[in-house]
Amino acid sequence: MRLELTANLTVSLDLSPVLPCLLQDADAQQVAEIQLQYGKSQVALGELFQVSEAEDSDRLTLVGDLTLADNLGAGMSSGELYVKGNVGNRVGQSMTGGTIHIKGNAGNQLACDLRGGVIDVQGNAGDFLGCPLPASRRGMQGGTVIVRGNVGRQAGHRMRRGVLFIEGSTGELVGFEMLAGTIIVIGSLGPHPALRMKRGSLIALAGSANDLLPSFQQDCTYRSPVIPLLAAELEKFGCDQLSNIKNSQFHLYSGDSVELSRGEILIPA
Repeated sequence: MRLELTANLTVSLDLSPVLPCLLQDADAQQVAEIQLQYGKSQVALGELFQVSEAEDSDRLTLVGDLTLADNLGAGMSSGELYVKGNVGNRVGQSMTGGTIHIKGNAGNQLACDLRGGVIDVQGNAGDFLGCPLPASRRGMQGGTVIVRGNVGRQAGHRMRRGVLFIEGSTGELVGFEMLAGTIIVIGSLGPHPALRMKRGSLIALAGSANDLLPSFQQDCTYRSPVIPLLAAELEKFGCDQLSNIKNSQFHLYSGDSVELSRGEILIPA
């Protein structure tokens, strides 16, 4: 199914009902009749999008500037969702499976409460990537998120499992209160990385000791057995930065010492 935006969005649009797994057996007319929350009103999807059927029933494509469209892919469990344009907040919220491709930028709270699946963003992502939902104490709990641009503040806040791969730079507090999982940053780190980290790994390819808090102390320099495994997995998505250094040595810094120093930051030696 292909949905091409024909309206100029002026208020927030809730796209949570638009999921590949829900629409795969529907025809264009049925999809056009789906009711969406648009600001304070309910509108039919067909009033905002031109709907056309596609051969692949498991793939849903959205085209247009969806910067004000939120909750796309929320609760998604299977199928493929392609977005050609920018998209709003909370993409992939509580997602458990499937793949979301975004050829553009994503807003705040991308992959919040993510449980599984893959989200691949060709542009930048906003604040609170992989963060907890308001009523939860855990952020991202599985899956893989690839952001090929920069991300905002507090990426990986209270992250519990999964992989965040960030090709660009981060805002402040990446890995804040991280519980477990892996964050890989190719570009520069923002201020206060891994503050109050409890467990987990932050791999910072452009990092240095000067970027780190004093509550992280160097333990050793070694060849990590985890790096080749991560490199092999990320190569599937065309991310080869780790592959180029998978047998290299890394400085291991343990911390945060105010949280018993069970987390780790890896920086190339």
